[in-house]
Amino acid sequence: MNELESQRLKIIQDIDKTSLELSQYNTDKVNNISRYNALETQLSNTQALYKNLEKEIKLLSAQKDDAPHQISDQLEKKKKVINELIKKMMQETFQKSLTQPDNIKANAIRKSYVNQLINYRKNLSEDTIVSQEDSLLIANKFNLANEKIRIDSIILEIKELDAILKNQMTSSQKAQATLEQKLIERSVLKNKIEALLNNTVLSTPNTYSSGSKSIIDRQGFLTWPMNDGTIKLRYGQQRHPDDEKVIFVNSGIDISSYDEQVLSIHPGIIKRVTNISPSNITIIIQHENNFYTVYSNLAKAYLAEGTNVTNSEVIGVANKVDDKHVLHFELWQGKENLNPYQWLKNN
Repeated sequence: MNELESQRLKIIQDIDKTSLELSQYNTDKVNNISRYNALETQLSNTQALYKNLEKEIKLLSAQKDDAPHQISDQLEKKKKVINELIKKMMQETFQKSLTQPDNIKANAIRKSYVNQLINYRKNLSEDTIVSQEDSLLIANKFNLANEKIRIDSIILEIKELDAILKNQMTSSQKAQATLEQKLIERSVLKNKIEALLNNTVLSTPNTYSSGSKSIIDRQGFLTWPMNDGTIKLRYGQQRHPDDEKVIFVNSGIDISSYDEQVLSIHPGIIKRVTNISPSNITIIIQHENNFYTVYSNLAKAYLAEGTNVTNSEVIGVANKVDDKHVLHFELWQGKENLNPYQWLKNN
């Protein structure tokens, strides 16, 4: 019994650990898929903008080639247009150099366009007046270069994210397979424990009598084995919370509470105190009419085998899991495993 119970608890711990890993894999996968879709949308929009800029540059170039050479008194106005454009581009270049110091290629391109404009302004005369079309053409070429840099960056991030997603899919599948295997192991071990418990029950004559109201008469009114307890895991066959395809079978109920004390639910006699390890103990109490209650996952047991217990008597302390104490509780009548929840008060 000790060895089987120890194996059962180890499998449960492995299941919990694998479930957490699987849950984290699924969360990361969903987040990365959302990011992947957002990047694809961003790439599509950026590529569309890039094509529009190319069209505008072609149109402006054609207009510039068709326009006659002009010499007029608008030289100062044209210089002002260039000065404003230079100022704007220099501000953007300075800002980008601060926020993206490692992007050397992009910053170099920005500085190159600023220098071209400065040289263009320096050489500007009445013979070389820059029209508004010229200014817009230069600005569009500058924006076109930036969009090309952005497209290359998005494509690179998509490739990296694609590799991460493939790795997460593999890890998730491995975790899923491990979880299913651990659940199968727990099911097999559960059957062995039940068989051993049934043999123990059959080999132990049930001569106990509380001399008071029987456990059958108290069905639906039995006290809880923990004060202010709540159901952490219900009885019987159920779908695993992290994967609905996986069927999980519990032979009792798992109860959590901030109160560490474990209480007997009905008068009886302690038939077994199983020391699985210093921090994992199971107590089996025999009641009248061949009923047995099982209290597992205890850190301490206060009473020895053969001790008579009363209703709601403290028999031990439950182990702490996260911020609460958790008790695994089972109810048996002979070889029949019952749902304890249907026997407890205010169920």
